[in-house]
Amino acid sequence: MTRPRAKTSTSHRTRDSGVQVLDRVAEILFALTMAPAGLTQAEVAMRLGLARSTAHRLLNALASRRLVEEFGGAGRYRLGPEILRMADAAKTGLMTDVHPLLEELSREIDETVDLAILERGALTFVDQVVAPQRLRAVSGVGLRFPLHSTANGKALLARMSQAELERVLPEELLGETPNTIRTVKQLQKELVRVRQKGFAVDEEEHSVGICAVGVALGSTPFGQAALSIPMPVQRFKAKRERAIQALLRTASRFKDFFPG
Repeated sequence: MTRPRAKTSTSHRTRDSGVQVLDRVAEILFALTMAPAGLTQAEVAMRLGLARSTAHRLLNALASRRLVEEFGGAGRYRLGPEILRMADAAKTGLMTDVHPLLEELSREIDETVDLAILERGALTFVDQVVAPQRLRAVSGVGLRFPLHSTANGKALLARMSQAELERVLPEELLGETPNTIRTVKQLQKELVRVRQKGFAVDEEEHSVGICAVGVALGSTPFGQAALSIPMPVQRFKAKRERAIQALLRTASRFKDFFPG
């Protein structure tokens, strides 16, 4: 006797189909994220194993919502302006979550605390808590700093492979001050020490009169992140060890937000 087959409900089929469409949309967005020069419909279809008609339909739907955009007049697609707006909103939310940790660290050590991310081969400062000191170190959110002459930059460089270092480091290391490391060979030796210790130090290498300690935090949705405590050189020697220990303790708490 043949057992009757179980019937699949229409709602169940619709739900599975909807999930499949979401998966494909996500794959398209991920593919475009990894292709700064953009992709054509044919390239999207080939990379994701989609029918050309499916790729055409999904890209048109994403374009209508400005999640992707066609550019260059050659039928190439890239991430659209709405993605940037959503990323900014997510970034703001994440910064709101972690900002109290910066405030606590700043109060504990009574110095400025900076949060920065690796962006296009340089540091971009994304958050800062300024200490209520009369003489204090202030960089500014949104500013970009070189990697080789900053504590947080060296902490990030120390986590990179040789291939990554070759990609992000310039052929010539610009001297910011008389203390700046000037050659890649010298920098490589410094990075060995950073890896061994778990933190990096800037002793007036970026700005005369300012020292800092920095530590890498790991990967975030916006890139590799690092935390640092800059301070005037007049207070650095007395506070150095206390600042390092406070920085390392705080960095360990960031793992709840930045598990990478």
